[in-house]
Amino acid sequence: MKTNKVALTGVLLGLNMIILFGATMLPGIELSLYAFSSFVTAIVVMRASPKSAAVFYVATVLLAGALLPNKLAILPYALFFGYYGIAKYYIEKMPCRKLKDIHKQAVELICKIAVFAAAFGIGILIFKEGFTSGLSIPDLPVFIICIAAVAVFVVYDYVFTLMLVQLKRFIK
Repeated sequence: MKTNKVALTGVLLGLNMIILFGATMLPGIELSLYAFSSFVTAIVVMRASPKSAAVFYVATVLLAGALLPNKLAILPYALFFGYYGIAKYYIEKMPCRKLKDIHKQAVELICKIAVFAAAFGIGILIFKEGFTSGLSIPDLPVFIICIAAVAVFVVYDYVFTLMLVQLKRFIK
């Protein structure tokens, strides 16, 4: 890896630590900050490589675990937001030559929802208190909460894609 990519990754790691510190300390905007931190991982994918982004994700989780005071608040990042930019990259690069664009997009969306559902399910089943720390989830049936979570995720993925498109235009 070139020196400038290592330096950029290091700077983005520092930025991500500041964002995660804010997510653990500022009530009410945790999900927004986690979402922003996943965008930082996507920047590493775009500017360096997916392998560098995987190292970046692991380094961020380890450093956050060592430095941040609220260890449970790191779980949303570790279980989903941290690696979503990498997963999105690989899902969108899947070879689907024989599928039409609309079918390819549907397959991509299904794969992304599957990644989200797996992370959400693990988070709720195993780490409910830490995964939802700071969030007031209404006392509704789990099925309704899961449908609402998937709907929010689809909007998140759409906004995430729009932000990446704008970043690519800005970089070029």
